[in-house]
Amino acid sequence: MTGRIIEVLPAASTSTTGDIVLFWPSDGEPLTNIASTLSWDLPDFAAAAPAARDFFRIAAAAYLADTAVSKPDVSLHRNIDLVVHVEEPDTWGSALSQIADLLNWLTGDAWNLSLRGHDAALPLAVGIPVARVQLLSGGLDSLCGAAIGLRDNVDVKFIGHRDVSRAVRHSQNGIADALGVQQAYDRHEFYLRETTARKN
Repeated sequence: MTGRIIEVLPAASTSTTGDIVLFWPSDGEPLTNIASTLSWDLPDFAAAAPAARDFFRIAAAAYLADTAVSKPDVSLHRNIDLVVHVEEPDTWGSALSQIADLLNWLTGDAWNLSLRGHDAALPLAVGIPVARVQLLSGGLDSLCGAAIGLRDNVDVKFIGHRDVSRAVRHSQNGIADALGVQQAYDRHEFYLRETTARKN
C-alpha cells in the first residue's frame, strides 16, 4: 500500500508533520498550493456553529488528500494519515473514526484522521442563517435533491464545488440559468493549484 501523511492548514501556519503539506489561503494571503474562493477562516459561514465549519474543513481536506495522492497501479489501496487544522479539535472524539470509516467506504483506502487546533478570524456581525443549505454539485443526484428542496418552498441556499473540470462547470452553469435569480447558488473554487504536488 502507498502511505502518505498529509497536512491541511491555514496558509499563515507552521506545519507540524506531513510529507505533503497543503496550505489553505486566507484573505490577503499570497498564492498557496490550494486554490480556493473560500478562506480557511470561513467568514461567510460565521453564523454557523464551529463544529459545522470544522466538518467542512475535514471534508475539504479529505477531498484534497484524495486528489494529492495517486492510486497505486497494482493494489489500488492507499494508507492516508490526514492532519487537519480546525477550530475545536477536542469536540470530535470518536466521530473521527466514524468519518475515517466513511472515507474508507468511499475510496477503498485506509484513513487515519487527526486534528490540530487553530483560531479563526471571524467577523463580529454575522448574517441570519438560511433555513437550509443544500449541495448542488452539477450531478444528477444533487439535482434531484434540489428539486425536492424547491418543492418544499423553504429558504434554500445552494452551494457547489468547482474545480478544473469543464464538464462540471457546464452542468453547473446550466443549473444556475434554470434557477434564475430566485435562489442563491454559490459555487466556490477549491482544488490543488500545482498539479506537480500530486504524489504517487
